Amino acid sequence: MTVSVQSSPVPLDRIVALVEQAVDPAVVERGRARQAAVWRGDEPDYLPLLLGHTEEGTPHERRWKLAEHQLMGGVRAPEFDAYPHYSLAEQVDSPEKMLSEYLWEILSWARSRSDAQLAVRPYFINSLPEAFGARVEMNEQSGFVITDRPAKEALRDLDPERLVHGRLFSRVLECAALFRARVPRGVRVFPTDTGGPFVTAQALRGDAIFTDFYDDPEFVGALLDKCADICIRAGRLLKRAVGEDETSGYHGALYMARGAIRVVDDASTNISPEFHRELVLPRIRRVFAAFGGGWYHSCGVYRGHLDHLLAAPEITAFNFGNPEMWDDFNAVIGRIVRAGKVYYGGLPVRPGEQLERAMRRILRQTGGQRKGLILMLNGKGPWPQPEESMNLWHRLQDEMARSADKFGKY
Repeated sequence: MTVSVQSSPVPLDRIVALVEQAVDPAVVERGRARQAAVWRGDEPDYLPLLLGHTEEGTPHERRWKLAEHQLMGGVRAPEFDAYPHYSLAEQVDSPEKMLSEYLWEILSWARSRSDAQLAVRPYFINSLPEAFGARVEMNEQSGFVITDRPAKEALRDLDPERLVHGRLFSRVLECAALFRARVPRGVRVFPTDTGGPFVTAQALRGDAIFTDFYDDPEFVGALLDKCADICIRAGRLLKRAVGEDETSGYHGALYMARGAIRVVDDASTNISPEFHRELVLPRIRRVFAAFGGGWYHSCGVYRGHLDHLLAAPEITAFNFGNPEMWDDFNAVIGRIVRAGKVYYGGLPVRPGEQLERAMRRILRQTGGQRKGLILMLNGKGPWPQPEESMNLWHRLQDEMARSADKFGKY
């Protein structure tokens, strides 16, 4: 695909220059090496901590947050206030405007000098359903929404090869090419979100799929098989478009050294653990297997699903979007680490809790080893300066290594 990069009134070149001045390749490589060690099951010098800043408000009230995962605890870029900003509709119409908004987060990540990687994604939606008959419209407040879906009978004949003819999916590929041509030196492009087999199936079928589990489980299984094929096909095309190989890659601030895809499974909070284990999990495992593993993401709480998810050898890492909703998320992190997996996500800091206490609480779940954690901060703050947070995080790990009672209560 050939992309023509046109001149534009968007001050993208100036924002790119700011980012390039801020990027320290040695800091980025140090963070990459730490993350890679955790993914391989090795012990780095220090467990990774990812810091950054995401703007809460802008001169344009309807600006859309595009970055993953809106890091906290980093420095703010004061130049942000002096530049134009764009609505969601403007960004969708102009990849240059989309990239310019995205780079403000990247500038913060680079200046915060943590273990965060620097990668942007073209677009920010699950573009797969539109290629298979779903009608997708843009809502300025909440992004793209599905307003109409194909009939059930049409879904029985779903052809995964139709993906390449999707208007939105084609647009994502074009945007990826433009991003690759315009990103600052030291910044990468990573594949846009595609959901997972059940998220895609639910998007195509709507809420009717929840009764299909009871009334027509064979249909559900067949649809999930096709959606798994679609996810694999999309993952390969997107990775090719951004220049990644199939067994490693980036996702925002994250580097994946063993397994290279994210499977989003939010819709599964609405089905029983039994349905999930019997019908959804086998298709999820097949998607992960195609890319050598990867990380599982869901919002909400998965109390009944966690056992069989942890037992799936194809899943390398876990990320939960609402750690504060779990009764005892410390124990959840401990279970992930003891299973030989990686917890990539927020460090839930409780209201009024000191950051040091929260860090000690989480480090206790490692059993004294520098394994299984790639952390972001999660909470309302206020946060120390990023250098202070990094020094504290490292000091506590050194203290843990010297402790005779590594399993003691921190």
